[in-house]
Amino acid sequence: ETLQEPAGAHPSMPRLNQSPAEQSGAATQSIGGTQPVALQSQIPDQLTEKTKDGECSTEPKSDSTGDAVREDCAGAYQEPREIVQQYVSDVFPTVAEASNVLSAVAMKNGYYCLPMLESLEAMTVDELSHVEEFVVGRSGCGEIRFEVPVDLSNINIHKIMGIIVVLEEQSICVYPDQKYKPAQYQGLNVPATILLECCFLLDPEVKTPITDPQHPEVGLFVEKLRAHPEYAFVDYIAVTGDWVFRMSHF
Repeated sequence: ETLQEPAGAHPSMPRLNQSPAEQSGAATQSIGGTQPVALQSQIPDQLTEKTKDGECSTEPKSDSTGDAVREDCAGAYQEPREIVQQYVSDVFPTVAEASNVLSAVAMKNGYYCLPMLESLEAMTVDELSHVEEFVVGRSGCGEIRFEVPVDLSNINIHKIMGIIVVLEEQSICVYPDQKYKPAQYQGLNVPATILLECCFLLDPEVKTPITDPQHPEVGLFVEKLRAHPEYAFVDYIAVTGDWVFRMSHF
């Protein structure tokens, strides 16, 4: 769901705490081609965690956290989403009221979109069918910028943030429910540029974030990202931990 839907298997991202020798011989794992591509399935366990106030911790992720990060996107989010939707349907009898609550909850949890939700609500069907420079983001996690005009006329705009586009720590998922994913180049299944925040590498010896762009581990990681066949590498900023890449579809 990290923006493409491959026809075949995907190699995993490099483990960032490996030595150069280990990295060169590291085995890869596959992610089924029919599943939405999940960055949380591919981002290394050794990236730093965020604290409750949004700052990056210097402690590496625990094994249990790493296992959770590697969960399949659809499975990881389906149960919470169903719980929220069931609660909303029980409390709010009309579809309009329920939809408004979904977007309100998402924005309370840091989600945003551009054009803003109020602007989308005021658009005609024709205008919604050609929304230019559409962006969905979440504070402290990152954002996705769609590179072509998107057709939102057949999408419940209140379900975009947190339901169709799910941003979590060091991960992004688009269309976690495959049954709702449109064909390539329709809806939000279009080329996009993704920014993931706080993706710091950890120094393999002292286990602290690497913020020096000249550090050899950074160079090795960037080489791996550039060589990945499913992403178009744009940038990795060691000082901020920002990782930017492009995907042709989800």
